[in-house]
Amino acid sequence: MVVYNVHASTDIEILSIWGRDFENVRGIEPYYLAIPDRHLLLFVTGDESGRGQTVVHLANTETHKIADFPANGSYIGRDFGTVAAVLSKTYTVTIAITNSSDIVNRLRKHSDPVSAFVWEALSKSQRSRLMRDDTSPYFSWANAMVVEGLTKRIRGPCIYEAERFKGIVLRPETTDLMTQNPKGPALVHLNRLLFEDAYPQELRRIDTNRFARVLTLDGDKLVVGSAEERLHYKYFIDLSVPRFEREEEDFIDPVTGNVTHHVYENGKRGPL
Repeated sequence: MVVYNVHASTDIEILSIWGRDFENVRGIEPYYLAIPDRHLLLFVTGDESGRGQTVVHLANTETHKIADFPANGSYIGRDFGTVAAVLSKTYTVTIAITNSSDIVNRLRKHSDPVSAFVWEALSKSQRSRLMRDDTSPYFSWANAMVVEGLTKRIRGPCIYEAERFKGIVLRPETTDLMTQNPKGPALVHLNRLLFEDAYPQELRRIDTNRFARVLTLDGDKLVVGSAEERLHYKYFIDLSVPRFEREEEDFIDPVTGNVTHHVYENGKRGPL
């Protein structure tokens, strides 16, 4: 059952659910987080910067009642979304080549069916340029051309064919999604996963931890969290009241590896 509708009015995302409109809903599609075994959808409205008014909403899919409570100053909700939603809009930025020399050579030599498949997506002039002897892993244009070839295939029909992927080990995440016969953004996601499996040393894998998920649910004590490369967030919510309890943030120094721990509670943010 579809219980919501999201549309854009100028630059404002509006979520409509059971006759109520919520402006400035945070995150990306589907804009909410389902709480397992509770018939609850968690979503957040407020400025994406995390400053000013922030409101957490709990929608009960059985009673159609919605509880609203403040979390002013918290970043909660900015990390709500899915990989598929990102890939359907700005997926090209997620294609990061970690070993340019190897992937360029594989495409040049058509050393495997997947590489030949990507090579065919390039224009004649692009192929000619990639075949030049002075192609270097340090040439950004070489990476850009490879990314363009991958992008064209990712945007198209399902790239999987048994003969094309013969001998390539697919992750359970990839095979599970294949069985669902995905369409739209989910198909884009599947194609991206298939390329990751075909080029495990050449492409950086999508970081699914960047999106919020339920970490623990102990009675009515809910902990939601996400983890980017250097920032880890945890949000604590008491479902019985309901109320937002606190936010914890860990910053990992990229040079020293030291972790700085901050807590936001009662409208204040500071080190623990």
